[in-house]
Amino acid sequence: MARPVVAIVDSGIGSHEWFGTYALDPAETDGAGVVLRDASLPDGPIGTFPVPEFPEEDAEIGGISTSRLTGPLDPIAGHGTFIAGVVHQKCPDALLLPVRVVGGPGVAIESEVIESLRRLYRYHQLGLAGEEGFHPVDVVVLSMGYYHEDPDDLQWDHPLSAVLAQLREAGVAVVAAAGNDGETRPMYPAAFAPEVDRRGAVPRIVCRHDVSSERPPILTVGALNPDGTTALFSNDGPWVTCLRPGAALVSSIPTTLDGPITPSVRLKEKHTDGYRTTVDPEGFQGGYATWSGTSFAAPVLAGEIASALIDVRRARAAQEPASLGDKRRDDAAAHVSERVRDVWRAITSATNGLTLEESDHPS
Repeated sequence: MARPVVAIVDSGIGSHEWFGTYALDPAETDGAGVVLRDASLPDGPIGTFPVPEFPEEDAEIGGISTSRLTGPLDPIAGHGTFIAGVVHQKCPDALLLPVRVVGGPGVAIESEVIESLRRLYRYHQLGLAGEEGFHPVDVVVLSMGYYHEDPDDLQWDHPLSAVLAQLREAGVAVVAAAGNDGETRPMYPAAFAPEVDRRGAVPRIVCRHDVSSERPPILTVGALNPDGTTALFSNDGPWVTCLRPGAALVSSIPTTLDGPITPSVRLKEKHTDGYRTTVDPEGFQGGYATWSGTSFAAPVLAGEIASALIDVRRARAAQEPASLGDKRRDDAAAHVSERVRDVWRAITSATNGLTLEESDHPS
């Protein structure tokens, strides 16, 4: 059975014991059987964010691009690797597909994000067609967003919402972060999600905007504290689908990140030739860190959906003859419909019951 593929549309995935080696030279990279580092289209990478000339300026290698001479580490240095680690912890069997759309400063150009998503859709279509070297995508994680600055800005949302709709209609679950400003003001693409009533035991879609049996919903995730309360920083509104742990999470960080800020105390050891120090605040050679944000709540749900997809597909494979499965794969439309049904079932499982009304739910 094919492993689920989770596309992380972010800053890339750096070097780590879970994920192999990342370097600017593709010949020096490997994905440890988890990261699809060589995934690309015939005309170039899927993500359009340019690869830096120097490794120290790459968000997932050196992480120092905003202040190249003096540091400190960029605001989102290691962001993509941290997200990847959250998904990997929730679904170790998932393959991770890095799609680079942003660098260490943390500001993405909307047109470039849209183009990268269009290219991801092309990659997904080639995977569906069975082309060698390509994989169908199962889940997309979008831990970024923007607010409208003017009421008229709504008319400019269509290019982004359209490509996300294409992905969902092709059997891809889309998971977005709600935002970290403690706001009720809609943040996009999170606010493309349908309105949901979360007050009952089972979440209920109360406004079916942009969702149907053939188009699974965008899923928006807010953040929980370790004790289960809602994180103070987490945005909220009817467009937030669910909450997942997102405060003080522990996950992977590139082992290459080592910023210029040093320990506050460094003393010579009395009984060895070494030194004892306070913790280096910008040294991540150990490969792990704590971080907070809805950016990291979203991949929790993404990993849960990927895990649920494994169960859904295993159950279907046990029920249908192999010949029927092969026949469906020869029929492109039937294959996509099957993937959409699987995604809906995985979403329902991972969200504790989110679904359309019974009469409209895919059977």
